[in-house]
Amino acid sequence: MQHERQSKSPQPAVMLDIEILGTHPSSPIAEFGAIKFFLNDPGNETAAVSDSEFHEQIHLLGDIMSGAMPDEGAIHWWNEQPHELMDHVLGGCLAASKVMQEFLDWPPARFPVFSNGPHFDFIILNQAHIRHGLKPIEFWRPLHEELGGKCLPRIRRKCY
Repeated sequence: MQHERQSKSPQPAVMLDIEILGTHPSSPIAEFGAIKFFLNDPGNETAAVSDSEFHEQIHLLGDIMSGAMPDEGAIHWWNEQPHELMDHVLGGCLAASKVMQEFLDWPPARFPVFSNGPHFDFIILNQAHIRHGLKPIEFWRPLHEELGGKCLPRIRRKCY
C-alpha cells in the first residue's frame, strides 16, 4: 500500500532584523524590522513572503540613556557610511520601549519568531527588552540561509 504525502498547510512565522551600534548584548538598537511569512513545509524551510511588515526607527540617544552602550568600532563603521544612509538609519525618533512594545502588540508577533543570526539579533533584542522592563521574546531557531535570504531583503529594502 502506498502512502501519499499529505501537504501541510502553511505555518505563519515572523523573520526579524535589527540595525545596531555594536556587537555586544547591550548594544543600542537603531532600527527594527520584521516581516510575516509562511513556512510551506517546515522540513524544507521554504517560504512565501507575505505583505505584513513591521518597521520602526528608534531614537538612538534615548536607548543609550536607558543603559545601552554603543561600540566604538560600530560608530566608526557608521561614520564611514554614506551620510544619507547614516542619517536614515540613525535618525529615529521613537523610544525603544515603545517600538518593542508595538512589536509585541503586532498581531504576527504571536507566531514563531526567527532570525538569520539568532545568536546575535536575539540576544541583543532580548537584552533591550529586559533593559526596558519588557518580557523577552521567545525565539525559535535560526533559519536556513536560503529562507533568510528571501525574508531579510524585504525587511532591509523597507529599512533603507
